[in-house]
Amino acid sequence: MCSLPMARYYIIKDADQKALYLRGDQLLVGDPSADNCCAEKICILPNRGLDRTKVPIFLGIQGGRRCLACVETGEGPTLQLE
Repeated sequence: MCSLPMARYYIIKDADQKALYLRGDQLLVGDPSADNCCAEKICILPNRGLDRTKVPIFLGIQGGRRCLACVETGEGPTLQLE
């Protein structure tokens, strides 16, 4: 877990209430009550290095060892594991 005092933790779910989880290097969604789904706690921190009027944030995952980034694809914005 991230030890910074301003860190907040959330479980991110989609419109169908399926939660984000990791399996290996894959970011997946699944039913949080299923045995094969372990919802990831996402650490949210402000990103003070970017334009504050856009309210930028860091999305930490796996205890802060990795992060989620929003990237633009042909289908629109997508979360990518980095």
